[in-house]
Amino acid sequence: MNRFLVCLFYLSGLTAFPPLAGAQCGYTAIIAATKGFCTGNQLRVASSHAFSDIVWYKDGTPVKKVNATQHLNTTGVVFAAPSRLGGVDTGVQGYGRLAFDTAGNLYACQTNYSIRKYPPGGGVGVLAAGVNGRGRAASQLDGPLDLFVDRRNNLYVLDRGNNRIQKFAPGDTAATTVGVVAKGAAPSGLYVDCMGNVYTSDDAASAVIRFSPGSMTPTIVAGGKGAGTGPGQLDQPGYVWVDPVGNIFVSDGIVGSADPGNTRITEWKPGAAAGIVVAGGHGYGYGHDQISYLVWMDGKDNMYVVNNNNTSGGLNIRIDTWPLGAGGGTTFLGDNGEGSALNQFGNGISGFTEDAKGNVYVSEPNLERILTFQRTVDIDTTYTPTDAGQYYAVVTDIQGYTVTTPTITVNTPDANPASITITATATSTAVCTPITFTATASNAGPSPDFQWEVSGVKVGKDSNSYSNNLFADGDKVYCILTTPYACSIGPGGDTSNIIALSIDPHGTATVTITATDTAVCNGSPVTFDATVTNGAAQPTFQWFLNGNPIPGDDSAAYHTDSLSNTDIVSCLITSDDVCGLAKSNSVRVLVSAPPAIAAGQVFTIKYGDSLTLNPEITGNIISYLWTPGTGLSDSTIANPIADPTSTTDYKLKIVSAGCGADSGYILVDVYTPLALPNAFTPNGDGHNDDFYVQGGPVNSKVEDFAVFDRFGAEVFHVHDVAPGDRTYAWNGTFHGTPAPAGTYVYVVVIKLAGGKRQVYKGTVMLIR
Repeated sequence: MNRFLVCLFYLSGLTAFPPLAGAQCGYTAIIAATKGFCTGNQLRVASSHAFSDIVWYKDGTPVKKVNATQHLNTTGVVFAAPSRLGGVDTGVQGYGRLAFDTAGNLYACQTNYSIRKYPPGGGVGVLAAGVNGRGRAASQLDGPLDLFVDRRNNLYVLDRGNNRIQKFAPGDTAATTVGVVAKGAAPSGLYVDCMGNVYTSDDAASAVIRFSPGSMTPTIVAGGKGAGTGPGQLDQPGYVWVDPVGNIFVSDGIVGSADPGNTRITEWKPGAAAGIVVAGGHGYGYGHDQISYLVWMDGKDNMYVVNNNNTSGGLNIRIDTWPLGAGGGTTFLGDNGEGSALNQFGNGISGFTEDAKGNVYVSEPNLERILTFQRTVDIDTTYTPTDAGQYYAVVTDIQGYTVTTPTITVNTPDANPASITITATATSTAVCTPITFTATASNAGPSPDFQWEVSGVKVGKDSNSYSNNLFADGDKVYCILTTPYACSIGPGGDTSNIIALSIDPHGTATVTITATDTAVCNGSPVTFDATVTNGAAQPTFQWFLNGNPIPGDDSAAYHTDSLSNTDIVSCLITSDDVCGLAKSNSVRVLVSAPPAIAAGQVFTIKYGDSLTLNPEITGNIISYLWTPGTGLSDSTIANPIADPTSTTDYKLKIVSAGCGADSGYILVDVYTPLALPNAFTPNGDGHNDDFYVQGGPVNSKVEDFAVFDRFGAEVFHVHDVAPGDRTYAWNGTFHGTPAPAGTYVYVVVIKLAGGKRQVYKGTVMLIR
């Protein structure tokens, strides 16, 4: 349940409580079924609200009623921390009026010119409004007296020190002013009804005033005839509450002051010049027929009133329930003496509200705490249907507000799936003659979705009928049914039969359109031309794209270069002929992306190996040509097998379907693997005279190439040379002197093209 209670004004004895408003503005209750809406399967009413009773209906007749058993624990639990921690206000101080949002967060007025928000379960909370201290800026407040949270989670604050009402959208810390009260008015109550009207009490005018949405000019809706006891008068009004039919309830009098006023609650019918006393009116005192102020009213017209009267020594502070029209109330909470025990209230109650489950929250400024009183509710929310039919439930939540669930269809397990058929008032007629199509759905459940289409263009929606007088010859009309309700789990649906129309254009204007091309490349221009017969000399043209009017083009030709794939273009003319209107045929255009070959593509092959080329290409390609064809298995396919004997730069040309051509170069790099001989003979005969890195991966580099003798002494070293470069070979000498024959150790560090390094170690035999 989303009910919202505004803050209590607790100053010089004036107190006022609006109720939680969300439930009386409606709440959601649905029927769910875990195994589908079939006979024999259990149905369940689901809602965020606790229920007091449920009545199940089949085909409009009640079949089951259940009532809840409930208990309210009159010993409370501390909801908000009753202390200051680290200099942060963690309890409720000062006025302490309360309100809930739909997520279960509790808002409370604070004396430090702010509103604090507490998460479900309580705790320290965070600042929700007045984050920049006292002042007149949009993010500041000055003595916030009352608050209200509507069903859209907008926070309203009666900023009394600034004589204004501020509205904070969800998550915002800067407000919009929705009402300004005249200086000296001393407003104290605040209420926002289901239509967004804002009400507050004006003590100076002895009246209740209302601000309509978007208006800053107040209207007097109760009192306004000076302070007094008469039925058309108020004396120091405080609390304001408005019921769903517009009746206004006002706490009339400041209890605890030297002049307590009328100490009564009056009800003002919409537009009434006088109020009716519905509680109190028996003077200032502590009796159950006397009141301090109204807290709120539930959906069954029960009022909850606070008695903070100190005539008995301040020992019996309590909250009473008072049925509307009754002569007195009975104790609801408290009446256990003044104190800090969890079943007592400490010298005054300043805020009161309930959450969606019926748990009660009370704030006490003198003890700097919020108490919550837990309510347990037990009710059977299920029903198992034995017969097929239309089922719904009428539910009443724990505060007495009643809503009706959507109706669901319960089928037998062997029932047919959802289906749809359509009929037409005519299928063959002259152009401009209205035709109405009607859909009949079976096994579709409540509120199925209907989507009508004419020759592939979506038209009427969310109705089982569709009517128009502009159809072209050959138009095809059908309807698509979608429903979440089926005997099995999951959504169902059906597409109807298709009705083909024969439209006779004889004697009336007709229009036919053609396109310069219906298969084009993305971004290519297309021109549509309209040809009119039996029309006026200069008819007016209205072009349509996917059924939507194209603004600004009323000529016989429509030119565009921004079509998307499968766009549908049509045209409507206005003529001075008998018909006056004519609709063209529809032209669908296929739009393709231009062909493209990604640049910089390189494929690497080890000498003697082969691989399948897979170049990166986009577009709708219909032909390929690789040149030269040497080393390729087939030069006319997208993925030939390549085995060239040397590095080859192939040129690839591609041609698309109606969207041009592209060409680019793809390199097939043939490399020799890293190769070093295991022996060499530096004797000058021109064969094996040198020792060097004879091959390696493409684009690799020999970072270091070193040779060591058997004692570990370095005899040769080069750095940063290309593999296969004989210029940097070891010729078998050391310091210009031939090195002795024998075995030598080498170390090679190769840096590959991608930056990775590999180290190779081995031995070589120097032979003389």
